[in-house]
Amino acid sequence: MQDSSTPAVRARKHPFLREDTTAPIAVEVGEVQEHNRAVNRAVMNTCETLGRRVRIRFQPEVWTKWNGKWAYRRVRESGVTVSCPDTEQAERVTELITEVLKQVDGKVLAPKS
Repeated sequence: MQDSSTPAVRARKHPFLREDTTAPIAVEVGEVQEHNRAVNRAVMNTCETLGRRVRIRFQPEVWTKWNGKWAYRRVRESGVTVSCPDTEQAERVTELITEVLKQVDGKVLAPKS
């Protein structure tokens, strides 16, 4: 016989959140502060002053629970490297990628045929 003084089910320590997997794509673009923009430009300018092209790597990551902790995990072998002749072109490529992703916001992409 069950003791009515203690609950039969214990509350979870952490809530189990369910997300709507049928919702369209949601894009979040953060604002870059001026200090960070200057640091990024300085890093790219260093390559340029050394006579090298500015190489940018875009590496997708997935927010997931791994080994009991929530963290971003790198999606393997799916990065894209862009070699730009100078800092200005590198900044334009970064802005272009951001603008393209903003256009996907609120849409559902069709599967490959």
